[in-house]
Amino acid sequence: MSKNRVLGGIFLVCGTSIGTGILGIPTITAGGGFTYTAIIFVICWIFTTITSLYMLEVYLWVKGDSNLISMADAFLGVGGKTITWILYLLLLYSLICAYLMAGAAWLSKFINEALQISISKPITMIMFTVLFCPVIYFGTRSVDKLNRILTITMMVAFLILMLGLMPSVDETLIGLGDITVMPRTLPLLITAFGYSMVIPSLGKYFEYKIKFLIISILVGSAIALVAYFVWEYVTLGNIPLKGAMGLKALALNHDDGTGVLRGLEKVAHGPFGLLISLFAVCAVLTSFLGVSMSLFHFLADGLKAREKGINNMALFALTFIPPFVILALYPAGFHQILSWAGCIVAILFGIIPTLMIFKGRYKLGFTGYKVPGGKWLGLISIGFFVYVVVQQFQIT
Repeated sequence: MSKNRVLGGIFLVCGTSIGTGILGIPTITAGGGFTYTAIIFVICWIFTTITSLYMLEVYLWVKGDSNLISMADAFLGVGGKTITWILYLLLLYSLICAYLMAGAAWLSKFINEALQISISKPITMIMFTVLFCPVIYFGTRSVDKLNRILTITMMVAFLILMLGLMPSVDETLIGLGDITVMPRTLPLLITAFGYSMVIPSLGKYFEYKIKFLIISILVGSAIALVAYFVWEYVTLGNIPLKGAMGLKALALNHDDGTGVLRGLEKVAHGPFGLLISLFAVCAVLTSFLGVSMSLFHFLADGLKAREKGINNMALFALTFIPPFVILALYPAGFHQILSWAGCIVAILFGIIPTLMIFKGRYKLGFTGYKVPGGKWLGLISIGFFVYVVVQQFQIT
């Protein structure tokens, strides 16, 4: 298997992690400051990496066209399968709604800044859909190719932007922080590493080569972790905590990340405004592709439909038509679901994979690739994700 495809896997993991969430994270973590936030990021990265490898271990037991729904059915029964269906559809349809709206908004802003052309959001949403949704129809290879271009563009824009803003970082702002507020940030920060959903798609694409799958998971998520570190350092060091446009005020107003970027635009000059929009567009698109591909394959698995011919068209329709219906009939609905995203991610990609490991290893006796750590690591992982769920209930 070519190293080129492995690079694509790394980019899919990285790109799925770095989505619109990165734009809003500084407003949530501002009260904790950079040091405490960095520590929580590392903790979240460790546990999501462990459970992602757990999901890989389970997937390698079943292989084939299996996705999370078949895995849950095989190891957790009807109850686990039902919970997985409900939570997965709620989360991914809501994410696609969010990415369609954010992608259209940022694409419109980028076109206006780059070409001096003003386009309404509804038209931009149609453009966004026509341009990028069909890639899902043509399979993982097509998603991989487009995602590489977008991820490289995003990384270049991010690097130039961060280097340009580093000199203006105020170290006194970086040093502020209160550790007592950090537990409440866990539900949001855990979603920053919600790339586990792409593992079944990558498994088949990599022909079940364990080495390449592990490299994609570890390297891709580590790149995302470093990007979050740099982003936090630059945003917390350039945007004050207090004031009308301070991070606390943005948090109280439930800012979606646009306020953070407006704050950076005030510091940045010249082409940096365009780079900010380009970075935002690519961040939305890379996550949109990863989430859409995952939902497409999940539906194929759950409905036992082959990804060919009329079935492929039906799966494509089921992936993208419901989000448009939701946005047309009940646009506030996906926001309400996403407010519980941390809880859903903790259950779907934290607790469920760990429970499947216990069932497969210690009751059914499956062997093969095994994540080290034994039962104790599994129990600690479940404890951590249960704690994330508890924190979600406390902040909602």
